Amino acid sequence: MNNQKGLTTIELLISLFILAIILTASANFYEFYDTKSANFGSFNTARNLGVSVLENQLETTKLGYKTIGEVYRKSVYVKGKKYEVVAERIDATDTTSYYNKNIPFYLIKTKVYFEDKEIEVNGYVTSK
Repeated sequence: MNNQKGLTTIELLISLFILAIILTASANFYEFYDTKSANFGSFNTARNLGVSVLENQLETTKLGYKTIGEVYRKSVYVKGKKYEVVAERIDATDTTSYYNKNIPFYLIKTKVYFEDKEIEVNGYVTSK
C-alpha cells in the first residue's frame, strides 16, 4: 500500500499552470473592463451634458427666446477629457400639422463632441 501524504511534482506543476491561466485571464479581463468602463463613463458624461444643455434651451425657448441658429457653444473639461457642447435652434413650424401655424414650433439640436465621437440629443418645444 502506498500512502501518499502531499502533492507530487506533476500535481504541483499542473496546479501552477492552472493558476497562471486564471491570473492571465483575470488581468486581461480587468484591462478590457477598465477600457470599456472608461468609454462608457465618457459616453454617459457626454449624454448628461447634452441633456442638461437641451433642457436649458427648451426652457429658454418656452420663455420667449426665439433666436434661430447656433444658440449655445461651450467647451468643458471633465476628469481631464474635453467635451464640446453645441446647441442649435431650428424653426420647425412647417414640419408639423399638430400645432396651429400661428404657434412657433422649434427643434433644439444639441451635439456633444468628445474623443473623436459625437452624440446628438434633440427636443421639440413651442414658444410664447
